[in-house]
Amino acid sequence: MLTAISKKQFGLTPLGHFTVNPEIQPGAQRLHEIRTQLVEQKATCVFAEPQFRPAVVESVARGTSVRMGTLDPLGTNIKLGKTSYSEFLSQLANQYASCLKGD
Repeated sequence: MLTAISKKQFGLTPLGHFTVNPEIQPGAQRLHEIRTQLVEQKATCVFAEPQFRPAVVESVARGTSVRMGTLDPLGTNIKLGKTSYSEFLSQLANQYASCLKGD
């Protein structure tokens, strides 16, 4: 989930996505395409969302220098309240930074 602001402000470039539906797993050809793109584009991180199986991401990243991270663009662990939105933005920023720094 990269917004136009985060792409421009932080210099992040999304290369694509595995799937938009957690019920539908990508096929072997799609996984090969993703892996090839990660290597050719020298990707730093690949992210999974909590509702998706991380095994697919792990299999594509295995044997590469690409780090894996988790992004929660739905804010599933954030309780509604006055500071929910700022907590959500802070959480996303920390999730990006953690992977990009290699924590």
